[in-house]
Amino acid sequence: MKLDKSIAVLAMVASLILATTAVAAQDNQPTQSSVSDVDTLDQYFAESDDEVEVYGGNVTQANLDSEQSTDNWAGIYGNASGNLVLGAGEEGDVLFDWDASADYVFASSDDVVWSNITNGTAETVNNFYGLEVEDSDSAEDTFNAEDNATVDVAREEYEGDTALTNGDEDEEWSTVVLEDNSSDIDTTHVPVFSGIVGEGDSAFNGDEADYQMILPAEDDTEPRSFDMYLELS
Repeated sequence: MKLDKSIAVLAMVASLILATTAVAAQDNQPTQSSVSDVDTLDQYFAESDDEVEVYGGNVTQANLDSEQSTDNWAGIYGNASGNLVLGAGEEGDVLFDWDASADYVFASSDDVVWSNITNGTAETVNNFYGLEVEDSDSAEDTFNAEDNATVDVAREEYEGDTALTNGDEDEEWSTVVLEDNSSDIDTTHVPVFSGIVGEGDSAFNGDEADYQMILPAEDDTEPRSFDMYLELS
C-alpha cells in the first residue's frame, strides 16, 4: 500500500486508546509503556476540480483516477525512550536507574505471552481482524515488502511479514508482524506489530520521529485499543 494513499490512516490515531499503565520488567521482555503528547492529524482527503462536459449525440471517453481514505488501517508515529531500573516492591521503588535507548516499539490489541512469540504473517492479521483477502488494502497487500525485517524480542531474533511506509526524504520505516502462538488454532494467534526504532530521522510529514507504524483499525467511527510496549537496551 502506498503511504500517499494511506497517510489517511493517521487520522485514525484518534481511535487508538493507548494503555498507560507501567509494569515491572521481567526477563528482559518488552514492557508496557506510558503514552504522552497524543496528537491527531486530519484524515487524508484529495481534492479534485476535474469535471467532464458531455454533449447530446456524442460519446465522451473519460479515464478516471482517484485517491480515497482507507478504513482498515491507522497510523502512529512519535518518540520512544525509557530507563533501565534496579528496584523492588509494588510501589516501584527505584534503587538505581540508567538512561536507555529504545530498539523496538510493539503494539497489540490483545494480551501477549512474550515467551510464545514467533514469526508472523499477513495471513494471521487477516484472520484475526477479519480483513478480506480480496480487498485492495488487505494485510497481504500491506505487509508485502520484498525482504522481511527481523526483530529482537528478549534477545531472540524473529522475522515477520513487513510493511514499508514512506518517511520524509525517501526514508522507509518498517512495521513487522510477529505473533503470539499461545493458541493451538492458527486463526486465533494474536498479531503483535513491531516498529523498528531509528530507521529514519523524520516521519512521512517531516516531523522528527523515532518510529512510525501502521495498525489495523476498526473503522473511522469506532476506536480500537492497543497496548504499547518498548524494548530497551
